[in-house]
Amino acid sequence: MHLRFEGDRVYLDGEDISDELRQEEAGVRASRVAAMPPVPAPSAFIFHISRCGSTLLCNVLRAMRDTHVVAEPRPLSTVLTPTTAEGWPYSEDECERQRDALLRRLVLRLGQPTTGPGGRYVLKFSSYCAMRLDLIRALWPRVPVVFLVRDPVEVMVSNFSRGSAWQGIWRRPVQASEMFGWVENSAAMSREEFSARVIGRLCHMATLYRGAPSLVMDYRELVSGGWRRILGFLGYPRSEEHTSELQSRETIS
Repeated sequence: MHLRFEGDRVYLDGEDISDELRQEEAGVRASRVAAMPPVPAPSAFIFHISRCGSTLLCNVLRAMRDTHVVAEPRPLSTVLTPTTAEGWPYSEDECERQRDALLRRLVLRLGQPTTGPGGRYVLKFSSYCAMRLDLIRALWPRVPVVFLVRDPVEVMVSNFSRGSAWQGIWRRPVQASEMFGWVENSAAMSREEFSARVIGRLCHMATLYRGAPSLVMDYRELVSGGWRRILGFLGYPRSEEHTSELQSRETIS
């Protein structure tokens, strides 16, 4: 989108929109936007390797005062999907040009509605989005990252019984190669090999790009009260922990 000013005229992508901007409806819409509360920068990002307590952590954070949690929004996952003929309708060059700006706008928009002045905004990514941690860290280098992990065998068993988004590309080798960065034909792999490779790649990306500040936590620690350590890492005062404790007990049971 390109905005250009020439004298008292305004052009959007080459089209003169000056008269439209002077209409009463444009003023009404501008007033509505101006009245919206400011959107805070993300307070934290949650990444995970699937089935390792991320929903529990989101419920704990939702129980905290003035915290807005957005979990695995589909538009964000779509933008973070690699550019292939199967998974993205634009050319790779066009996608690269627009992607960063689109990501920033999406993350900003997902932060609404805000929770008021001083509120927190936490964004949880789909598990396979960990493959784009390098990109996320380049755009938001100082946002705290919580990365949840679990025994890979337990993750695989859970995914086999209930399915997951990334398992859907097992038989689509082109998209699997683009997403997970290997050259082997995933369609020739067993389901067990494919799942093990995916989990390994997600953990590898966390090791390389989670950056600082960041905290890695295993599922067993999380459900044994480790969420308290996460709250401390994210800067929540201890006085608010009782609310989350009630929520976590309800969720675990």
